[in-house]
Amino acid sequence: MAKARIKFLALILAALPLSLHAQGLRQALPGLDADALASIVSGAIAAREASGLEDLRWLPPGSEGRQIASSLSVRQTWPVLIESAYFIPQAELPPYLKLSALNALGAISTLSGVTYFSHNRNRETVLFDNVYRVESAGGKKRLPDLSYASLPRQERFTIHLSDSNFGSCWYTVILDATGAGIRLSLSNAKPIGIAIVRAFSAEELFMELSLMPVAEGLAVYAVCAAAPAGLASSMVDMYSAVLKRLDSVRGWAVGRLKQAR
Repeated sequence: MAKARIKFLALILAALPLSLHAQGLRQALPGLDADALASIVSGAIAAREASGLEDLRWLPPGSEGRQIASSLSVRQTWPVLIESAYFIPQAELPPYLKLSALNALGAISTLSGVTYFSHNRNRETVLFDNVYRVESAGGKKRLPDLSYASLPRQERFTIHLSDSNFGSCWYTVILDATGAGIRLSLSNAKPIGIAIVRAFSAEELFMELSLMPVAEGLAVYAVCAAAPAGLASSMVDMYSAVLKRLDSVRGWAVGRLKQAR
């Protein structure tokens, strides 16, 4: 009987609008300095390079921050480590439920067609296409998007995507809704490269996002960690390559949550 009451209460809480049980923006991202906070409140993206995991200053507190730090600890050092913060005011968000938000992000095939601005081509260009869930890294058998009737503890799955620079890639995706918000994690499950030139070995490109409901709207913390191969680094501006992928994934996630109902 007690377990049934706890389960019922959890379902009720999951059905409440996120703003009803949300912390404030300052509490969600306490590490932001005044300039960074003013920047994201004005609608801009605040970003900075970190010298190491111990220098990640904007990590959210609690389980979200601990999970992100634990995920990135697969390496002691990351040659490229960028963290960023973003904010969407409540006025730009329709009322939505946490379960609906999770389902919006679980529809991973909608990542197909995400774009970035290409300075070389001077126009918006598709970055990721042909995105779909697969059974395992290297596979190309399409599996349907995930759909949830209740909040899972944590969901881990593998996706295929066509990268405009690197061709077919496979990523491990984690969706975790156990904290105050939703954590979205992507890491390359197989090496990534251009022809025979390796850009990243497996698990050497991580994108971690924490999408946290706050009283004022939605706070987004994102970090990208990468360890590019030496030859690839000399051929490609890896800082730009990493940042545009992080920005594109964040833009997709924010867009999905703006539609979650």
